[in-house]
Amino acid sequence: MPLTLSRFVRDAVSRLEKCYSGDEARSIVLGLCGDFLGTERFEHVINPDYPISVENEARLEEAMRRLENMEPLQYVTGKAYFYGMELYVDKAVLIPRQETEELCRLALDSFRTSGNRSHGAGNLPGSGLRILDVCTGSGCIAWAMSANLPGAAVFGCDISYPALEIASSQKTGARCPVFFQNDILSGDFPVTDDFDAILSNPPYVTSSEKRLMSRNVLDYEPHSALFVTDEDPLVFYRALAGLASAHLKPEGFGIVEINEAFGDGCRGLFMDYGFSNSVIIKDLNGKDRFCRFSR
Repeated sequence: MPLTLSRFVRDAVSRLEKCYSGDEARSIVLGLCGDFLGTERFEHVINPDYPISVENEARLEEAMRRLENMEPLQYVTGKAYFYGMELYVDKAVLIPRQETEELCRLALDSFRTSGNRSHGAGNLPGSGLRILDVCTGSGCIAWAMSANLPGAAVFGCDISYPALEIASSQKTGARCPVFFQNDILSGDFPVTDDFDAILSNPPYVTSSEKRLMSRNVLDYEPHSALFVTDEDPLVFYRALAGLASAHLKPEGFGIVEINEAFGDGCRGLFMDYGFSNSVIIKDLNGKDRFCRFSR
């Protein structure tokens, strides 16, 4: 008799409750079933006898072994969902998070309110705009900009070649941004033209905060994309401010994701570089999460 969906969900949730809360375990299992079997999150309730083939049972069991080791679901399935897109991810890149979706929304709202969503000769939204995503990782920000502003020229840079390979290989249906390798901390930047917006989710978690983080992050996600030293936690923002002072158009803006503990310091740093209109914006949880800056 084949394994049924309801039984798999029940047993799998029980197994993962050793690592996660009940709600988290259930969400992970239902997400796994959706990605592997194509089922809806309520399928096990309305169709409890839904049969799972022997082949799919083996795939699910292999996935469960990885999940029981607290490997993130997105790495197990190779899929992350971001701003209406399905992206490929593996351990070379961070898993895109809700806060970074908020950054994209803030950027798109900024273009709308400034009247710069579409300008120049083209008729497509974003025509004539140039947008740069620094520390692009999976390319999630760059691809979101390209998907929502199809007339814009979107660029993304990262120090990691494996990350750039992933970013450039995404299949979203949007025009592929231009991805290139660059170490933002080197002070060298290979592009001479200026940008209407510079966006970034750089490393900002301090080394001392590692002890507060879950194993599924510490053991699997790339530390180079997460952590900065306690001695210089704003190192990437200093580099971004320098880049923006040289390459942001006079009427342009930047938005960066930040560590909630360093909002005032980050805002002050951008102001020191001439961006007098610098503000801290809270995320949906009420935490200081973004710095928006302009001249």
